[in-house]
This record gives sequence, C-alpha cells and structure tokens, in this order.
Amino acid sequence: MTLFLTKVEAIESQGYLKDLLLVPALHHAHLSDKEYKKEITVCVYEENRLDGFSERARKLIKEDF
Repeated sequence: MTLFLTKVEAIESQGYLKDLLLVPALHHAHLSDKEYKKEITVCVYEENRLDGFSERARKLIKEDF
C-alpha cells in the first residue's frame, strides 16, 4: 500500500492513530480530505477482540491469520 498524504493529513492521521491505540473502545477512524473527496478508513484490532467489527470484517481479519 502506498499513501500520498499532505503534511496536514499526516499530522491528522497521527492523531487518529494515537487515539486508536489509547482508547480500546475505538476500532476505526475515517481520514478525509477537506472536500471529503477521498477517505481512508484505518482499523486497529486484536485477534481476540473482534466484537466491534462487522461479520465481513471479522471474516477478512480471521482469513489473514
């Protein structure tokens, strides 16, 4: 995967990732540009804690192991 981010988007992404790591209840974050023309969804998960994800997401995660 290659991401091309502006400096502002990278700083914003850093904040979202920090929140995802520090707040266990958060499973994902949506990173959008100012015009909402592009969006990236970032998920953080633990193999034994998939209850907050959709059935399809759980299937994809489990198939990755």
